[in-house]
Amino acid sequence: MGMIPSMVQKSVMGLLDMDGNLQIPLIYDKIESVGPDHVVVQLYGLYGVVSRENEPILPIKYGYVRYASVIFWSCDLGNGA
Repeated sequence: MGMIPSMVQKSVMGLLDMDGNLQIPLIYDKIESVGPDHVVVQLYGLYGVVSRENEPILPIKYGYVRYASVIFWSCDLGNGA
């Protein structure tokens, strides 16, 4: 007897402005920190940074990214990138 695959909808995160308009689309697994002009995001287990217009600032390819003032501390956790 065959099986019918089921579709599971996962939770996603985005960002709204103060007027309720969607700024960052609902595609990210996690949004960890928000700076004045950027957002640290996680997608498929990797981290990167996007602007408030969702333009890439730091590619989503790092094991983690941390924001400290105007400096990004990032580390590649062995994926060779």
